[in-house]
Amino acid sequence: MDLLSSFYLCLRSQNYIMVYTFNPFTNYAPHPWKEVEVTNKPDPRWTSYNLRLTQDNDMCRLLQFDKSKLLNGYPVRISAYANISFQLHSTILRFTIPKINDYTWTPNALKRIDNNIENAIPSYDELRFAIATKSRYIISTFIEIDSVIDPYTSIFAISILLLIITLIALVNEYQFLAAIVDVYRHGSTFTYSKISYAHYLYLSVYIFGFVFSPVLQGQVFALLTKPSYRNIETLQDLYDYNYHVYYDTNIHDNIMDAGLWTTDDDQKYLHRIDDPFSLECFELARHHSSVACISLSY
Repeated sequence: MDLLSSFYLCLRSQNYIMVYTFNPFTNYAPHPWKEVEVTNKPDPRWTSYNLRLTQDNDMCRLLQFDKSKLLNGYPVRISAYANISFQLHSTILRFTIPKINDYTWTPNALKRIDNNIENAIPSYDELRFAIATKSRYIISTFIEIDSVIDPYTSIFAISILLLIITLIALVNEYQFLAAIVDVYRHGSTFTYSKISYAHYLYLSVYIFGFVFSPVLQGQVFALLTKPSYRNIETLQDLYDYNYHVYYDTNIHDNIMDAGLWTTDDDQKYLHRIDDPFSLECFELARHHSSVACISLSY
């Protein structure tokens, strides 16, 4: 700290005195201090300055300036604790090493049981499987029936129905119930003037029923004969719904013992992998509704 506040006096030949000082932090000094070029510096940050000594009232103030006002990245070392005294206390642990006991194993029969009162109880292990599949949504039968009828078929059917309604309105003077009875009787009660209209009416109804009835009945019966969907719970469900089963190699014997995938065509749905509950298998099941990942459930 004394070096920071010190300065040096040098007498020049022109009968004036120069004051020298240095800044160890950076190249900073207030006016009118001037930097002095020095070839040999103890540190690159050191900068020397000089000032001509004059008889001025501000001379004392100029000689003493705060050199630490501008550090310019100078590393400063500080202490986190000051004037703190502490003591270390330690407790010696005392413990007793237990004695090592030596046991001698001697199997002896305690009592003999009569064979007439004993029986063997077999144990059965039931394996449980954890099955991961993609969620399926139940679609109503009405929506499924509507999905199998294309727009052109719907337009044609509606056109035929409108034609039949128009003929009924023209022939029977909007008496629709009587027209239905006449169609059922094949037009036997029609007069001669209306017989041609009755034939057209009967022919239209017959064509409509002949063309569309088998198509609609076939689609409806095909949907009704499909088994209703339920959650996948057992290996039998996986087999019935033709799932591609990805399972652990260690449970291959258990899968085959179920007696479901017996033929070569059935075994194409079985796939062995090292980790069926890995991220790759879950991603495959998430994108394909016919993929199942199974493993043993502990």
